[in-house]
Amino acid sequence: MSVASVAAVDEPPRKIPMLGPPAPPPPPPPPALQGSILKLVRTTIAKLLKSGWTDKVTINQPGTVIQDLYQVGGVVPASASAHRKGRGHKRQPPALLLAHGSATATAAGTVSVRLRVTAKGRRALRRRHKVRAELVTTLKASSGAKLNLQARAVTLDR
Repeated sequence: MSVASVAAVDEPPRKIPMLGPPAPPPPPPPPALQGSILKLVRTTIAKLLKSGWTDKVTINQPGTVIQDLYQVGGVVPASASAHRKGRGHKRQPPALLLAHGSATATAAGTVSVRLRVTAKGRRALRRRHKVRAELVTTLKASSGAKLNLQARAVTLDR
């Protein structure tokens, strides 16, 4: 064997560059989670106790909408369903949870959230003529993003 043939055996095969279309660009990131309370229907204490309260919320991604109705007069949590029983607030007691509701959006759009009265809320509302409350809405996308909408003040009359 000649020296030239030995050198050719030791060299790795050369890769021929393939010509063709360039790789497609990566997909754009998903839009930021957004939403709003579309329709907040006025209700009364009697209607809330009898059949609950329904309102409409828009969301721009599939996910879950959670709403809590708290009586004004205590510390309201920053997000819905973050209320913890038994955890001591040294300065002011936690606000009383009157009603809770959630709805799942399978696609972007509008969902109806039905709030149902809790047992403690039912006892608190039973003989009241007027209640000031705060509606806390939290949006959770299926991608894991979470958004707290601005709390809305609500007055319920008999």
